[in-house]
Parts: sequence; C-alpha cells; structure tokens
Amino acid sequence: MIVIRIRPGNSTRTLNIDHQKLFGYLCLMFVICFNEWTYIWFFKNTKPVFDQMVTPILVTDYSVLSIGILLVLLPPVTLCRKVSRWLTERLVVLMIALALLLIIPAFSDDTINLHIAMLFLMVLGLTASLLTRLRGYKLSLLIFVLFGLAVEIGFAVHEKTGCACTRLKFQTERFMYETDLRLGYKAIPGLETTESYYWEIGKRREYMARNVFYQIDWKRRRWCGWRPSEAERHALFFGGSFTFGHAIPCGKNLPSSFQLISGNQYAAYNYGLGGWGTAQMYYVLKNPGYFSDIRQTSGIAVYSFIPDHLYRNVGSYYHMSTTAREFPLFRLNPDGSLGVPFRYYEKKSLYYLSNIYNAVVRSSPTARYLVWNHYRFHTVKELDAVKVTLKLILESKKSYDVMFDGNFYVVIWPRHTMRRDAFEFFVSRLESSGIQVLQVPDLPKGVPSQVHPFDHHPSAEEYQWVALHLWNTVARSGPALIPDEPE
Repeated sequence: MIVIRIRPGNSTRTLNIDHQKLFGYLCLMFVICFNEWTYIWFFKNTKPVFDQMVTPILVTDYSVLSIGILLVLLPPVTLCRKVSRWLTERLVVLMIALALLLIIPAFSDDTINLHIAMLFLMVLGLTASLLTRLRGYKLSLLIFVLFGLAVEIGFAVHEKTGCACTRLKFQTERFMYETDLRLGYKAIPGLETTESYYWEIGKRREYMARNVFYQIDWKRRRWCGWRPSEAERHALFFGGSFTFGHAIPCGKNLPSSFQLISGNQYAAYNYGLGGWGTAQMYYVLKNPGYFSDIRQTSGIAVYSFIPDHLYRNVGSYYHMSTTAREFPLFRLNPDGSLGVPFRYYEKKSLYYLSNIYNAVVRSSPTARYLVWNHYRFHTVKELDAVKVTLKLILESKKSYDVMFDGNFYVVIWPRHTMRRDAFEFFVSRLESSGIQVLQVPDLPKGVPSQVHPFDHHPSAEEYQWVALHLWNTVARSGPALIPDEPE
C-alpha cells in the first residue's frame, strides 16, 4: 500500500493507493508502449521480421491486457497485492525504458508529435488513477473507462497523423470489377484502364506505382499484348493478386515472366484477379467457356498459393468485412466431400459475429490497431481450412484434366508460412494426389521482394525469381531444355 499525504491549506488528506490496482493500470499502459515499440522498431524498419513475430507479440499483448483488467476490476487480494508491489517497482523501470525508446526514434521521424501525444495521455491516465481513492468496484470501473477513453483518443490521433495506421489507396480511370453471383466479382471484359497506387500516411502521400496499365481480354483475363503463335503448350495461371500482378506493369508479372523465360515455348494465360483464391479457380475451371479460345491441348496449370487463400475459402471475420463479403464459402460434409457453397450472411452465427467485428474495428481506433492491422479472426481451425482448400484444388485438377492434357502445379509463394503441422499435411496430401508442389525459396539477401515496404505483394524481381524456379521444375519433367537465365 502506498500512502501519499497532501496538505491543501491547513488540512491534511491521505490517499491510499493499492499496489494491485496501480500495477493493473501499469499493465494497460505497458500494452500501449509495447505496441508502439514493436511498430517503430520492427514494422517500420524490418516488416518481414515483424510478420514472423506477430504471434508472440499478440500473446504478450493480450496476456498483459487481461492481467491488467483483472487487477483493476477485482477486489484487493493479499497475494496479488504482495506480488503486485514487487512487480510494480520493476515495471515502472521498464516503462521508463520503453518511453525513452519511443522518444529517441521520434526525433528522426516526422511523427514526433504522435509519440509525445501518446506519452502525455499515458501519464495523464496514470495521474488520474494516482490522485483518486481507488476504493470500491464502481470507482475503479469509472477510472478504467476514463483510461480507455484516453487510449481511444490517443489512437485516433495516431490515425489522423499517420503513425499507427497507413492506408493503401488508388486512383483509376475506370473501375475494373463487376458483380458475379458465383465468383463474388470478376473483371470487366475488354476493359483498358490505368491505376496509380499510393500509401496515405497521415496527410502525406507516398506513391508506390503510377499509371500502371491494365488490359482485360474478352475472356476476362489480364492481357499483356502478345502470345507466341508458335507455342505448342499452354500455361494457365490461377490465383489472386500475386498471379494478376498487383501494381506491376505488363510483361513483369508471373505469367508473362514465365512465358519469356520459357523461350515462348508456352503461351501464358492469366486467370488471376486481385482478392481471388482457390474457390474462384474451382468455378472458372468448371466453365469451359473461359478456355474456348485456347488451341494448345497440352501444357500446364499453375495455382499460386498463399496462406491467406485458406480463409478466403472458409471465411474470416476480416474477409467477411472487406472484399470477400460476396465470396462463396465452403465447408466439408461429414463424408469428406465438398459441401454446398454459401454466403456469410446465409449463416446467422457468421452474419451477427462478422457484423459485431465490423462495427468494433470501424468504430474503435484501438481495435483497428490491435486487431485489424495485426491478424484476422478465423471462423474455423487452420487445419479444417486446409482440408477445404485441398478439396477445392483436387476438384480443380479434375476439371483441368477433363479439358486438357498436362500437369497441375501448386506454387507456394516465398515469404508466406503456415503452422508446420498444417503445412506438412497440405503438401503431403497434394503430392500424394499427383499434384506437383513447388516451394519457392526466398530471394537472395539485398534483392527487394516486395513492391513496397508497406505492401507484401511481389516485386518484379520476385516474379522473375518465381518464374525461373517454376520453369526449371517444368523443364525437368518435360522434353524442353532450360534456356539461359534472363538478365
């Protein structure tokens, strides 16, 4: 118990501050400092390292947050008070160290006012708790609510000035998509447009790509102006934005790079589209009309897989609140067969929970920072999502085998990982089903793998790297010879 004696005028007042509640408030402030520290030292400087640390960061966040809430709201407990007294003295030192680590890089950044504002609000919250008699449940709850409002204001200041939240925006001549009852949405046939992408960092714009030209052919594929007439084999590419070529000019995405590296032995067809996943490949391959103009009867089909596709197939609260609101979602039947597709709003539990999630992240700056920017709530276990995705891939391969004579490849993109047990299960089931899996290693150190430090989409260098590994794999299993590596 801390006793503070204050003498206003001729009277003396004694403020009794419980170590348990004080330590609870320190835990809540530690979460804020810890998130700021990880953002500045990892996310802004070394995002790939940050991506690998998301799980331990979240575990630390919510463990300390839970402890803080319990210590603030629960009545004083003798054991908690003794432990809290010992921890408080050490946590205060750690808080000071974290505060210094927040201030030091701020002087070399244009967001110094944000850090000072957050530190000011944290000190204000602590002062309010110290200058109040923390006796009784109602008063403790009131202080907790006031502290929560201070935190909300702090993160709102962050978003307005661009420290904690950066947003990708684009400018376009014409919108590229139209609604589709099965696919969710699809590209408009015959479209030609240019798009510019920039990151909105507070009031500042940082352009990622300017005037990227997109042309969609009459089969709703991205068209890059030429296909070799002498090619005797086709190469059909499926996937999302990693296949389509987000913010990448024509001739530098995966299909075009593969066609070039193959020495025009393969004619590449780009069936990828931003936001799409396994379910869209499944439906496209069930419609022969998408392939009626392909004269080559033999070749390959390539599906570019990233782990995010798992939850585009089964639904996550993040996806159901953004671009995947109209996507078909799948579950497996008890016998292992693929269930009837449904939309998220057709399941009451998913509908109400996704609306709650959407309301929270849209109304609370703190929720956006702690939840939306870090990870996504899932509706099913990862292994169950893997099983659904496997079934969609196997069904897609069957549809491809009906129309064409060729091999089916799944390219696992570099820089993207899954839980080891789920990943091993995924790869082993694909290989046992006759699907060739290509695990592409990371680019050599020093070569940019992302189109922008804030954007995880591939750079032109990574597209060429993946295309070269794919060609080496395809050439080893076929009669073609490997051409010289392009400059």
